[in-house]
Amino acid sequence: MIDIDTIYTTLDDVYSSENVLDILVEFERTFDDLDLYVYKNWMKGEIVEGPKIDRYWITVSLMYPYKMMPDPEGALRLVDHGCKVTYQRDTLKHVAKIKGQESYETDQETGKLKAKLIESPVWIVEVIMPRHFVDEKQTAKVQAGDTNIDMDDVTDAYDEGLNSDDAAKGNAADETEQTPAQ
Repeated sequence: MIDIDTIYTTLDDVYSSENVLDILVEFERTFDDLDLYVYKNWMKGEIVEGPKIDRYWITVSLMYPYKMMPDPEGALRLVDHGCKVTYQRDTLKHVAKIKGQESYETDQETGKLKAKLIESPVWIVEVIMPRHFVDEKQTAKVQAGDTNIDMDDVTDAYDEGLNSDDAAKGNAADETEQTPAQ
C-alpha cells in the first residue's frame, strides 16, 4: 500500500537535490526520445519512488490511476531498448475530498476530528533504465543562454590546442588580415 506521505517525501528529496532533478529530466527525455508518449496513458504517470541510482541502472516507480493503466506496448518499446519494466497493482491511501461532516472521523489517540482516509486502486510501473541513457545525454550537451554547446566539440577544440593564447592571437590576426570583398 502506498501512503501519500511516501509520495511527498520522494518529491521533497527530488526538489532538494539539483542532481536528482537533472537525472529525472534526462529520464523523462529518454521516454520522449523513445516516443513512449505515443502510447496511451504513459503521460499520466506520477513519480512515487526514485530515482534510485545504482552503478549501471536507474530505477523510477510511476503511479497511474487503476482505470488508466499505461499501454503495455509502450513497456515493450522500453524493453526493446534494454530497460526492465514491471507492472504491479497496488492501493493508494489518501485523504477523501471534504464534503461535509461525514468526511471526518475521530482520531482514537487524540480524540480530535481528522479527515477520512480512503483507498484507491492504482498501477505501479517500475522502470529500470540502463544508466548510459542518462549519462550520455547529461554530458553530451550543455545549454548556455539560448545556445546549446556540444561538449564533444569543446573536447575536440582542447585536443587541437585551440585554447592556447597563440591560437587566440592567430584567430584575431586572421580576422584583421581579411580584405574586404570588392
